[in-house]
Amino acid sequence: VGAAAQAMDSPDVGVPWLYPGFAVLAFVWSAADSFGIGANDVANSFSTAVASGTLNHRQAVVVALFTEFTGAVVLGASVTDTVRPVEQP
Repeated sequence: VGAAAQAMDSPDVGVPWLYPGFAVLAFVWSAADSFGIGANDVANSFSTAVASGTLNHRQAVVVALFTEFTGAVVLGASVTDTVRPVEQP
């Protein structure tokens, strides 16, 4: 009984350790989904600038790189606070 109880307290027990393929699949799926959402946002933001000739593709990629990264780092915490449900007392 002691060995079984000790095994249950181990951090190696749980869904990610029981099904590592599922955990890898979930990570790959979420990364691809995030990439697709970000690509769609960038395309919507810069399509007019590229189509009008104001920016070429390389310039649009560089601007998108800095603005997307800076927005995620600077505004990420405030977005999380807004989306997180308010705890009821």
